[in-house]
Amino acid sequence: LFCANAAISCLEATFGLYMDKQFGFTVEQIGMLYVIGAVPSVIGSKIAGDLGNKHGRWKVVWAGMVMQGSFYALGPKDSFPIEIISLIGLGLGMGLVDGCAPALLAQRAGSHHDGTGIVYTLNTMAVQGGFVFGPLVGSAIMQSMGFGRMSAVLGLAMVAVSPLMAVNKNMPL
Repeated sequence: LFCANAAISCLEATFGLYMDKQFGFTVEQIGMLYVIGAVPSVIGSKIAGDLGNKHGRWKVVWAGMVMQGSFYALGPKDSFPIEIISLIGLGLGMGLVDGCAPALLAQRAGSHHDGTGIVYTLNTMAVQGGFVFGPLVGSAIMQSMGFGRMSAVLGLAMVAVSPLMAVNKNMPL
């Protein structure tokens, strides 16, 4: 949750500036572009529950992280059609993570921590920590390396940490 939300919040913090500088888009046009990522995120959240129940929640979160990271890193970023494809895949991946992670946390808390509610506090801390860390680090990377390289670095970082979800592989469906 920390990594997924750090990546998406970094995109939210830098995307508008990049679209303005690269393509000359207006504020309204940039706002409409966010819908291109939001709709697949809603769809991903909707299907995540059924997929998690059928295949395992950890697998859905893992797949969502890989999808989000891969589409984040997709380039070249100076191609508008690639940006649209990237937003669609990124949104769908984020939806899979956000749609399945709370259920995985509840399952983990129930089976390993006697159902304590602290896991939901940790969930909120991870999400909010990502929303602090992402824009700070991502903006610094963008300023020094550019939007395309920032996207590649953060996308590949998500893919690199996604195998950590395998710690949950022995959880029942």
